[in-house]
Amino acid sequence: MAANIIFWMSMIAMNDLQGPPINFSSTSKYPEQLQDSSMASRDNGKDEFESFGISKDTSDTLSEIRCLNQRPPLSADSSPAQEALSVLGRLCSILQRLLRPQQSSLNSPSVAALSKSCHFAATLYILFPLCGYFPDPTLMVNALVHRLKDSLGSVDTSDAARNPLLLWLLSVGGVAACRLPEHGWFIGHLVVLIGDLDIRSWWHMRGYLTRFVWHDVFCEDPFQILWEQIVIKRDDLLLTDPYVDQS
Repeated sequence: MAANIIFWMSMIAMNDLQGPPINFSSTSKYPEQLQDSSMASRDNGKDEFESFGISKDTSDTLSEIRCLNQRPPLSADSSPAQEALSVLGRLCSILQRLLRPQQSSLNSPSVAALSKSCHFAATLYILFPLCGYFPDPTLMVNALVHRLKDSLGSVDTSDAARNPLLLWLLSVGGVAACRLPEHGWFIGHLVVLIGDLDIRSWWHMRGYLTRFVWHDVFCEDPFQILWEQIVIKRDDLLLTDPYVDQS
């Protein structure tokens, strides 16, 4: 899987001589007063990731992705192609670590399962801005969605409200699976989770998501559409079962 994705990214660089318009530095387009206070944790260190029950290696990798999101553009003397290739080089390095076999014996089963889910979700996240390029990555995305779903099936969600990282994992899967049969599985679990977390609006959910790995340009629209789909599913359930939690 890692070799296929890195080969695919190399093909992107070869086929688009100007370089794909990738700039992972992210500046919010929203006024400060509209942003949820929990967004401030975007600048927190990697210790925050470890507090959600994942391995140190996984925490370090997610922190690197978040730093890449916030990296300043290269100098004015650098061309867009140079910047794109610089970003692609770092992404290839991150993808190699995300997709290599984990030493699960060093962690408890719960930490290993959650860390594995983070690896698949982070890989899907990295692919979001690159999915419009040749070669078509649909088969790779489909395989990653299947692996994320299977991995999340091994995660203990009995007390999901104590671990909002699950919201980010399920949301990434829901966006990536938008045209796949697994989409309904992710939506169904998200309906339950937003009830457990008492999430009542898009801005509330957005505040949770931006605590982890988030890029305004690549994430805003598809994740807001996902929220609307969650609300529709929740409302449909309320019509058929009035005893469903209405939070």
